[in-house]
Amino acid sequence: MPYPLSALSPEQILDTVENSFRSFALRDIQVLRNSKPPVPLAVFILCTCLIDQLAGFRFNNDSIKSRFITFVEKYMPGYDAQSLNEDLRNKLVHNYSVGEEAYLLSDELSGFHLQPVTPSSKTIMLDLSTFILDIEKAVDLYMGELRNNPECKNNAVQWYNKNRIFVLSQLSLEKKGDE
Repeated sequence: MPYPLSALSPEQILDTVENSFRSFALRDIQVLRNSKPPVPLAVFILCTCLIDQLAGFRFNNDSIKSRFITFVEKYMPGYDAQSLNEDLRNKLVHNYSVGEEAYLLSDELSGFHLQPVTPSSKTIMLDLSTFILDIEKAVDLYMGELRNNPECKNNAVQWYNKNRIFVLSQLSLEKKGDE
C-alpha cells in the first residue's frame, strides 16, 4: 500500500527533520539527563532510539540491524556497532537488560568510556555523558550531509513520508505549504 505523500516540500521536510532531532530528541535526552532524581537507563534508551531513528532517515531500508550498524560505523566510528545493536538496541530497549559481557552503563565515569572494566574483561564501560556527546556529534555530521548529499536528502524525504517524525509545529508547517 503506498504511503500518502507529505504536503511539505522536500526542503520543509528537511527543516522538520532537523528541528525534530535537535529541538525534541536531543533536548529530551538532555532534560532527562539533568533530571532529579537521575534516570540514566531511560536516557540510554532514548539515546539508542535516537540512533535507530537517525539510521532510518539516513539509510531508508527495511533492515533495522543493517541500517543501525551502518549508521554507527559511519557516524560513531569509535563504537562497536554490532555490540551497540545487540546490547543496547535489542536488549536494553526491548528487554531492559544488557548482555552478560556487554556493557557496564555508567553516568559518572567518563574517563573510562569504551574501556574494559578490568584489563582482562570483555565488559566495556559506557559513560552516559560521553555517549550523549558522541551522539550529538553524529547528529551534526548527519545534518551536514543531509542538505548537501542527494542520497541523504532523498532517503530522508522518503523515510519521512513513511514514518512521520514528531514535531509540534508540523501542522503549522503543512498549512504554510498549502499557501
